[in-house]
Amino acid sequence: MVIPIDQAVTSYEALMSTVAKDHQVYCWFTHLVGQAALKERFSGEDDVKRAYGDLDRIAFAQKILCGVLLLVLGAVFFWGPQALIGAGLAALASVVLQRKKKNVVTGICSRLFLEDFEKFLFAKKTLYQIGEYYSQEYKIVSLVDVIAASDRTLWSAFIVTLFVTCFIYPSNPAYILLWLAASFHVVRAAVNTSLAYKYIQ
Repeated sequence: MVIPIDQAVTSYEALMSTVAKDHQVYCWFTHLVGQAALKERFSGEDDVKRAYGDLDRIAFAQKILCGVLLLVLGAVFFWGPQALIGAGLAALASVVLQRKKKNVVTGICSRLFLEDFEKFLFAKKTLYQIGEYYSQEYKIVSLVDVIAASDRTLWSAFIVTLFVTCFIYPSNPAYILLWLAASFHVVRAAVNTSLAYKYIQ
């Protein structure tokens, strides 16, 4: 389809909304924000340096919570559903930290976008074109490749988890749903990390 020259493709507000609400897009821009070259670019700006400090502290706390959550989920096999209370508390704390992290990341992205593009230029570019620009500029895996790889991995994880819980170690429906949900969130978190992106490249 040909887009008329006077028809807006996107906008600054739409782009920022997508970064904040779409998980795969948000994770890719988090990876971009973490690039050493980008940190160096903002090294002389105190407000952005403080934002990076906040990111480091949040990332450390998230690693601890992730370990706790995995341990508690594993304990379900030994202590039963009671262990899910601890998992729920850890998950709640993780959600709070994730919201704080998202606010910091979107703040840095907003600063980046407005420095690299005039506001009116957003109407001429798609999200994927902007992603491709930063992919080439900072030598990182493209947003399109990340989304494709993430979707394939999540689908594979769903099939494997369903097969194992239904045929290898048959479980009741509640446990099957629990493990499907757990595998989805764990795999989605794992595949959308800087470490995983290296293998996608």
